[in-house]
Amino acid sequence: MGEPEVNDDSGMSSEGEKLPDEMDMDFDQNGDAGTTKNVVGMDVDKSGEVGTSETTGLSEELLSKFRREASKLFFNEYGLISHQIYSYNEFVEHGIQKVFDSVGEITVEPGFDPSKKGKGQGDWRYASVTFGKVTFDKPMFWTGGSSADDKKLLKLMPWHARLQNMTYSGRLKVNIKVQVYTQKLMKSDKFKTGIEQFIEKDVQCEEERDVVVGRIPVMVQSKSCWMDGLDKNDCCFDHGGYFLIKGAEKIFIAQEQICLRRLWVSSKPTWTVAYRSDLKRRRVYIKLIEPARLEEAHRGKHLTVYFLAATMPIWILFFALGVSSDKEIVDMIDLDINDANFRNILFSSILDADRECTDFRKNGKALKYVDELFKKAKFPPKESIEDCFSIHLFPALTGFRQKALFLAYMVKCLLLSYTGKRKCENRDDFRNKRLELAGELLERELRVHIKHAERRMVKALQRDLYGDRNLQPIEHYLDASIITNGLSRAFSTGAWAHPFKKERMSGIVANLRRTNPLQMMVDLRKTRQQVGYTGKVGDARFPHPSHWGRLCFLSTPDGENCGLVKNLSVTGLVSTNLMEPLLDKLLDCGMEKLTDNQSTAFLSRKAKVFLNGEWVGGCEDCLSFVADLRNKRQNKEIPPQWIPWLINYTILRFLYSRPWSLNASEDHSIPKAREDLFPGPNFIMGRMLLWQLMFIWGYNQEDSLVLNRASLERGMFRTEHIRSYKAEVDNKEMLETRRQKPKDRVDFGKIQSKFGRVDSLDDDGFPYVGANLQTGDIVIGRCAESGADHSVKLKHTERGKVQKVVLSANDDGKNYAVVSLRQVRSPCLGDKFSSMHGQKGVVGLLESQEDFPFTLQGIVPDIVINPHAFPTRQTLGQLFESALGKGIAGDGLMRYATPFTTPSIEDVTNQLHRAGYERWGSEKFCNGLTGEMMQSLIFVGPAFYQRLIHMAEDKVKFRNTGPVHPLTRQPVADRKRFGGVKFGEMERDCLIAHGAAANLHERLFTLSDFSQMHICRKCTNIANVIQRSLPGGKKIRGPYCRFCESADDIVKVNVPYGAKLLCQELFSMGISVKFDTEVC
Repeated sequence: MGEPEVNDDSGMSSEGEKLPDEMDMDFDQNGDAGTTKNVVGMDVDKSGEVGTSETTGLSEELLSKFRREASKLFFNEYGLISHQIYSYNEFVEHGIQKVFDSVGEITVEPGFDPSKKGKGQGDWRYASVTFGKVTFDKPMFWTGGSSADDKKLLKLMPWHARLQNMTYSGRLKVNIKVQVYTQKLMKSDKFKTGIEQFIEKDVQCEEERDVVVGRIPVMVQSKSCWMDGLDKNDCCFDHGGYFLIKGAEKIFIAQEQICLRRLWVSSKPTWTVAYRSDLKRRRVYIKLIEPARLEEAHRGKHLTVYFLAATMPIWILFFALGVSSDKEIVDMIDLDINDANFRNILFSSILDADRECTDFRKNGKALKYVDELFKKAKFPPKESIEDCFSIHLFPALTGFRQKALFLAYMVKCLLLSYTGKRKCENRDDFRNKRLELAGELLERELRVHIKHAERRMVKALQRDLYGDRNLQPIEHYLDASIITNGLSRAFSTGAWAHPFKKERMSGIVANLRRTNPLQMMVDLRKTRQQVGYTGKVGDARFPHPSHWGRLCFLSTPDGENCGLVKNLSVTGLVSTNLMEPLLDKLLDCGMEKLTDNQSTAFLSRKAKVFLNGEWVGGCEDCLSFVADLRNKRQNKEIPPQWIPWLINYTILRFLYSRPWSLNASEDHSIPKAREDLFPGPNFIMGRMLLWQLMFIWGYNQEDSLVLNRASLERGMFRTEHIRSYKAEVDNKEMLETRRQKPKDRVDFGKIQSKFGRVDSLDDDGFPYVGANLQTGDIVIGRCAESGADHSVKLKHTERGKVQKVVLSANDDGKNYAVVSLRQVRSPCLGDKFSSMHGQKGVVGLLESQEDFPFTLQGIVPDIVINPHAFPTRQTLGQLFESALGKGIAGDGLMRYATPFTTPSIEDVTNQLHRAGYERWGSEKFCNGLTGEMMQSLIFVGPAFYQRLIHMAEDKVKFRNTGPVHPLTRQPVADRKRFGGVKFGEMERDCLIAHGAAANLHERLFTLSDFSQMHICRKCTNIANVIQRSLPGGKKIRGPYCRFCESADDIVKVNVPYGAKLLCQELFSMGISVKFDTEVC
């Protein structure tokens, strides 16, 4: 949890009103690491104690300057991906140490040794392993020689790992103490110690030193990264927050999880209040259930409690905790006993306890009854009943009376919700959710691999405890590759450890997409809610009021993940763990601490204060308590919450809009971000162009576009695409260790290939820089000494000019090569474009500028759109944008074009009229083909358009013959594998409707899986082609019917291979398929 967060029910309303004394206050401090994060938004403080004056007396210039500086400070302080970096930093500083501390002392018991049969206990050797302080190094690269030599270790930078296909990771060292000892049974004075015998350790050897236990990937721009603190980054758009695994960029998707620090009241499947913890043994459930017996139905519902795999009446647990009477329990619950609903449930619970255990109020009988239930459990606890209560039942509370008070509070919450006086918790409310970020996810995965390494270490160490064997150093038993390879495998496959089950889950790790800087930022701020079945998830997909200011309502994918995968809003922040204790600060604000000596009157007079879900005390004056707490936060006596109090609604409006300026001095105005507001470089994903609204030549039907060819030749929407091809071979050292045959060794080189052209390759197997490669060329040459060709070939529709050739080695000990091809693409037919309003369409025609319509001033549009495109997609905002931009360009002014500063339609029409245009922006046009004046006025104006990634060149799919599936012998799928074009049921129906039977037969049979088989016309069964002997001893191969035992009257038929395969599979199951044949 982050710093203390006062929820909506915190003793004082936002208007400063006094709340009732029964109101509970819940703070999230997260004093211990390992819990998840809380998503918070902008907090508007209306208490009047912030220190800001009313904005009505400020001038517009001063207010504008204040908003500009405030927004600068906000983004400079928090950035956009700080939540991932902060979480990883906390994992390195505290999380790794916490995981190793949770392992505890590992005791290795000796195995069975026949040589010591009949000998004493002192002949057996034991070992104990203890993990100590953890040290995490920054990424280093070993260049050879002794690993202890610092001169052989160089800094591994992110660009090195990216270019050399390496994992950007650092070494993890742990101080390990190993102790080998024997056990002796010693006698003791029972009168003094209370025991007759005890076991004494006789230590034989002891060793303690730092050991490398593995490598952990390092997040770029974190404190463990070499880029932290540098003025210049790899890229001006790169803000870090991702990992480099074998050269690939991987990111974490924040996982939405239910908060475990709150009492959870639910009504389905039954009324339940749950105290949930990370450990199953510490979870407590109180249920309101119906009587199990039919004859007891008149008694009504009663309360039961589930704890440590045992179910018992709630009243018995109260007396086991030391409560003396029924009246004291009722006073602890603090409900109106005159209410019949409460009274009946409490009486039924008392009767249920009497039936389960008679006289449970006397002589500690309730405690003995609970102890017996624990011992009867499937996995009984090893501790005594008193230790079970102290360790597992509400561990944050010390005394038994405090635990009984908290148990009574759980009963109160359940009964109030049952009677409708308190709302049940909403699982979709973000106050009840936390985000698992990089730190928690890595901590979970690291714990799994440490357990795996521990099991392997215990088995290996146990073997050397036999007999007189000498123990090896601890590195011999603790395999460091388990943690290194385990984390790398989890990142590469995306299969991550489940928080509760022994299985893997997906949707946590993803590849970082770098289509553009905005796409990269969206991926880094993405959240995901894991559900068991995506078909029925209730209200999880719908927006919730608590999402406002925290999540974006629009940025969610289509399909099955709609509403489950979301993105943080621009000013949505995530609170982090706070290691500083907060209890003393709460006591200074007037809170009274909860103790074992509290009277029941304490419950009714004072409001409850919860910290991390635990009841820590109460306060009598809620208004004063909350005011003092806010003052401490503002004075930085309490670490400031991730909610900046300085930002109010006016600045929120300003931050959520990205102001663009239209510069009238340019020929085609290009949107430009305000550099004085948003720090950092500008990036433009499109350009301004002139578009015309008319129907032209029938090539822009619906959403289609007609582009000006001359504009494209001048460079409009011209882009560069870079694609890399990689290949690797074993180096000499690995070839020597693998004992591979010399003829099977593969290396880079040039040979005459049978399946590609090698004209552009040099003798080393790589193309020269600047070479033009076309489809079918070899881009990287690899061959074996036996002559086998392992070259990498350009797939169909792939071409380009060689930009860079890299030859190096990676951390797996392999030599690898990377060849980058650069391709310049101009828009062509079928390419997709879109405006900022989502008016997307494909190019239907590229026409010469001479044939385009032109205005009286000689202005020719760049693009022509059909008017029918706007009603279908409801993108009238593009018309408004163009009219506004046209008026601004005419006046030569600079205006804000944000949704929060939109002028009215009258203002836009007046502005166009003042600039000399028609009020609605339409103009007279001349026909470019005939030169005649067009009769109608046509709208024309500037608009911002983007070129999308969907291009016709990437979607071209054609095939004559090619690879087929080895089982069905049908063409394979997928364009990248040179697969066939799918011909489905709808296409088949179209050909049937047109009567094209021959074309249908050719498409689905001749060009698909044409095959032949033999049929016996006597028995109508399949005849097999076999080799059989003739009477003269001669052997012949041909069709033969095993049913008729004859080769006569067998015909050959043409069938799809899929049908033949089906008949053979049915025959293997004992089903014979018969065929009737006719002569065609």
